[in-house]
Amino acid sequence: ADDLNEIVIIRDGLLMKVATRGIEPRTWYSDIQPEVLPVVGSVTPGMPAYRAGLQVDDLITTVDGVEVSSWYEMRDLIANHQEDRVVLGVGRDDENLSLILDLERNILFDSEQKMIGITQKLPLNYFQRYNLLESVSYGAISTATFIALNYYALYRMISKPAAAKAQLGGPVMLVAMSRETTQLGWGAIISFIASISLVLMIMNLLPIPILDGGHIFFYFIEGIFGKPIPLRTQAFIQQMGFLLLIALMIFVFYNDISRLLGRDLALKQQQRSIESIELPGTTNQ
Repeated sequence: ADDLNEIVIIRDGLLMKVATRGIEPRTWYSDIQPEVLPVVGSVTPGMPAYRAGLQVDDLITTVDGVEVSSWYEMRDLIANHQEDRVVLGVGRDDENLSLILDLERNILFDSEQKMIGITQKLPLNYFQRYNLLESVSYGAISTATFIALNYYALYRMISKPAAAKAQLGGPVMLVAMSRETTQLGWGAIISFIASISLVLMIMNLLPIPILDGGHIFFYFIEGIFGKPIPLRTQAFIQQMGFLLLIALMIFVFYNDISRLLGRDLALKQQQRSIESIELPGTTNQ
């Protein structure tokens, strides 16, 4: 940290050298952030922004009446919001809208930080290529991390059942997500397909009767007691597991459809709001 560090920057078209001493080099990455406007890059299906009708390329101008000029200002105001509802001022196609969003907490963390389910729009794309050995290594690490995070998320949902409704999605949401993913290119499509395959594996290995995980659980019990569970008991448990899966399917279908209907209603209300704005040079009769 006591070494002299020289950073080359471009300011007003001119190259400049900035010398710093006693500052950790990583400070340039943690404390200095690129200029990013509060423009929506993507909307996560099922999340508050999706249900409220927020769209890609929307410009967020205010958060509860507080003007924001950068993504970081907007993010901090939302993440640290004291209430569970926020009013966003949104610019879209030279029109100004006011959207009310119900905030949600990230189920993976214990903090009170809130989110609405959007990502920022960046003016550049970043690609990095790896050789075959590096690709296999990073792929294995990414797969293991993805599996661990999903099992942890399931644990969090079980420990906080109230969050399950906001986090669970079904086939209808998969269709909506696939439509969003196709707009991001082949890399995103392949990652999405791989993620769906892993999620199916994760769900199939849960210790729920009628799934493979349930059969593994039966074998585990047999290994402990030295004899199999009676067939009649197994049949009864599998019937209960089947009813549980049916109930879960009904729940996620209802959840998905209510989200889609909510978004459709929000978009229609926004369109009516735009159409009702008085055009310049006209008067209401």
